[in-house]
Parts: sequence; C-alpha cells; structure tokens
Amino acid sequence: MSTLDTRLSRRDLLGLLTAGAAGVVLGELAPASAAAPGKAITIRYAHTASLTHPSHIWGTKFAEVVEMTTNGAVKVQIFPSAQLGKDPEVAGQILAGTIEMMNTGNSLWSQWVPAANIMDMPYLFNGLDHMYKFQDGPASQEISKLYQEKGFRILGWADIGIRHITNNKRPIEKPADLRGLKMRVVPSKTFVELFKALGATVVSMDFSELYSALQQGVVDGQDNPTTTIQSANFQEVQKYLSLTGHVVGTNPSVVGENFYSQLPADIQKALVAAGAEATKANRAFVKANETKALEFLKSKGMVVNTPDQAPFRAATASVYETLKEFAPPPLLATIRGAA
Repeated sequence: MSTLDTRLSRRDLLGLLTAGAAGVVLGELAPASAAAPGKAITIRYAHTASLTHPSHIWGTKFAEVVEMTTNGAVKVQIFPSAQLGKDPEVAGQILAGTIEMMNTGNSLWSQWVPAANIMDMPYLFNGLDHMYKFQDGPASQEISKLYQEKGFRILGWADIGIRHITNNKRPIEKPADLRGLKMRVVPSKTFVELFKALGATVVSMDFSELYSALQQGVVDGQDNPTTTIQSANFQEVQKYLSLTGHVVGTNPSVVGENFYSQLPADIQKALVAAGAEATKANRAFVKANETKALEFLKSKGMVVNTPDQAPFRAATASVYETLKEFAPPPLLATIRGAA
C-alpha cells in the first residue's frame, strides 16, 4: 500500500460493513498486532486537517521513512480530515489501543498533560528557529516524559507555523480592535485566556467545525498560520488577515505508549528515527511555504496588515500569571534559554 493511501484497509472496510450505514464505530476497529511473526505491523496515523496541512506532510514523510527503514515490516496508513473521528475520540482510542498514532494541537493533550499548555503561550518563542532549538533540547525531553506517564509517546513535532488573526469585520491594528468580535479559539485554557486578554468574545470550537462556522457567521474570525489558512481555504470565508504572530505553533505526533512498548527494539528505534526525519522535513515545508501561502492569500483578495506586536505582547503578558500553575517558571526558563 502506498504511504499516501488514505483509504480504509480491508479489515476496516469489514468493520464499516458490520457497523452499518452510520459509519465507522471506532471501538470496533481491531488493534494492529505488534507481535505477530511474519506479518507487517500496521500503524494508523490520524489527524483532522487536509492533505496539504503540516500534520499530513509530517505523516507522509514518517510513513515513507518507516516503510523504507523496516523493509516493509511496518506500514503506516494515514487518515486525514477526521476520518477516524474528532481529536478527543481518537486520543481515547489510542489509550484503548485501537488506533496507534495521531497528530493534533497541544490543547487536546493538556487534558492529560497540563504542561502542554506552555506550547501555546503568547510570544513564548522568538520565531521558528527558537522553537526548533526547544524541540531538540532538554525542555522538550521534560515534556515528553510527562506525556509518557499518561500513556502517550511523542515521536516528533509537526510545526504548523506562526499564528495570525483573520476576521470578517476589520483589520486588527491594536488589541482594542478585537473588542466585540466573536473569535473561534482552540479549546484550551491558553487560547481562551489569550483572546480574553485581547478583549475578544471567545468561542471554543474544534478545528473540523471551523470552516462552516466562519461561513455561517457563527464566529467572526479565528487564528492560524498562513499555511493552515490556505490549506483549509479560509480565504473563501474570511476577508482580513492581521499578522500578529502571537503564537509559534507546533503539534506533537504521538503514538500510544502501550503499543510502542510492545514493539521490538529495532522497530522502536526505526520509529524514533523516522519521527526525527519527518520533523526535519516538516520544518523545511513550513519555512518554504509560509511566505508562499501569504502571497496566495493576498492574490485571493484577503486584506493583509502588519500591526506593531508590542501592544499585543503587553496585553497578553497577564496570561503567564493567570496560567502559572500550567507554566512553571523553571520550565519556562529552560524553554526561553533555548534561544
């Protein structure tokens, strides 16, 4: 099977037929065997974004490297666009052992690992290179250990780029311009507090529901990197793009710890190495495409402005005090020291 193949496997198709017209019942997906001799190990990798999103770019490279380095002993099936369910459902299935891997934002993981909130703190990283140093350094390992204690293992990071604000009402030149706007925010304490500090009316919502919410006017705006805005076609339902750069975003790619621990040592080593290669490939993708995506969005009629970030930094500084229980100063110092 091609590493780009996103169709259901034969076994999963049988599960679909059993489940009936209602669709896949996640609990009925048979877990892949980690120990059956002579049979390929199947890893299902799920995410909720499109085929052009960094989550998919990471997964595609991971699948390619895994299959090559294991001589086909491990095959990775990629399920984009929430094919296997929304993020909370998939995370539960990873713990249950019926799905093996997923990539999603830190907000979901913060339900198990409160320190995951740190990754989305406003203006924490001084650009992409600073974040890369974090990922390759001791602070990343500290966070990874916290994930493992809860049944998840980070194999790499799918950087999504630098987040900016879009909306349908007006350019955002200063924090006061967000007052009265209904902003979709990632369902997490960090993003809720961040946009409350900026004066917006916050509406927590899963990414898979966002396009229709913008289209129908349920919310006025949202925040994401330019590559995500393009891959999700938000330019079709948003007019203004303000380059606030308030969060440098990265999503961990996570495998179930129980599944991983049952794998032979050589397979574990291959997965870790493939995760590192996929992370490097995704970095190159994001760096190469952020500016291209911005130019694309302009060409489609989005009105782009670049506000002074200083007032936004000042307005969101209070988030660190509000969420200090999730962002302990020693860990913050380690992260910042990576610069």
